[in-house]
Amino acid sequence: MGKRHRGYGLFRRCVWGFLHTLAPVNYYTHGTQLTAAHGHLAFFGAYAMVVMCVISYAMPIMRGRPKGNCEKAQKVEYIGFWLMCISMCGITPALTAGWSMASSVTTPAGIR
Repeated sequence: MGKRHRGYGLFRRCVWGFLHTLAPVNYYTHGTQLTAAHGHLAFFGAYAMVVMCVISYAMPIMRGRPKGNCEKAQKVEYIGFWLMCISMCGITPALTAGWSMASSVTTPAGIR
């Protein structure tokens, strides 16, 4: 994995996760799009990657194919993996931008 992807994961863990632990920040962000952005990235990193690994590597071996899937299936897996990674890199900033736009609209009006 390249440095760019490790940096994005580090940014995710250090910024979104840490901010949610601070009470003054959590007071304003709890239940907003920022929470959704953090949740989507955390779920993707913790569970989706493990599931993709099991489906791609362990499942063929458990089903009696010690050499893994055929080349065509591996190409489909490769494309699917990168499509999901790219979409997660798009959905998280979109949800974060949605949070900032929604908070700028609702906060001055006193809506909580």
